[in-house]
Amino acid sequence: MRRLPWVRVGVSVALGVVLTLVMAWVVPVAFIDADSGTSDSIVVDQPPGAYGNRRHTWCSAYYRLVWIGNIDSRESRGIVKGEPVRAEPTELYSVPHWVTIPDVSESDTVLTETGAFGFPFLCMTRQFAYDRTTKVTTHLGLLRVPVPMRVNENGYVLLAQSPLLWGWLGNVVVLSGLVFGVIGLPISVRTAHRWRCGLCTACGYDLAGVTDRPCPECGREHRKSRRGLATGG
Repeated sequence: MRRLPWVRVGVSVALGVVLTLVMAWVVPVAFIDADSGTSDSIVVDQPPGAYGNRRHTWCSAYYRLVWIGNIDSRESRGIVKGEPVRAEPTELYSVPHWVTIPDVSESDTVLTETGAFGFPFLCMTRQFAYDRTTKVTTHLGLLRVPVPMRVNENGYVLLAQSPLLWGWLGNVVVLSGLVFGVIGLPISVRTAHRWRCGLCTACGYDLAGVTDRPCPECGREHRKSRRGLATGG
């Protein structure tokens, strides 16, 4: 029985982690324009209620929402006292679990912008919230990196650093499997073929007549191949 190629498994997992970060950081920042993807105007049915829009691309999702807290402000918008923002049933939405619902009990309104990134699963989030009453801005899960880019004239980019556990695990498993399949599987097939044919699995040297010692060509330790077992070598 051949041993599992742990080195290639480890390399594949490491590359899977790197690709997960690339899909969550580099791709959205470098290739996804702020106006790309599909956009929908939404009304949130979760208390305290909000309205705004959501935007989706193949590796990101944004929610820009205004959460209404002050009763007078709610009534001025035609909202029933104590009820969330309402609209036609087909227009009501629930935000995903990674969108933080702010505390607006002492505020007029709070503007939030939450983004999630990753492929094939969303795995990193970032959010900022602006309280229009206190004029305070709060950042959650933001990593500022001083990298001047064409899409950002400020000289820095804001990366998400709050992980979504299941998204992270799913991405690492999927991307590691793809890496192992694309890179590791051909190597494993070649190694198995060489072993069956009585060749050195490292360099392909013919080991006919070579017993119980390293390969004379590359010095690689080897086990008896099927051909060697069949011939009693």
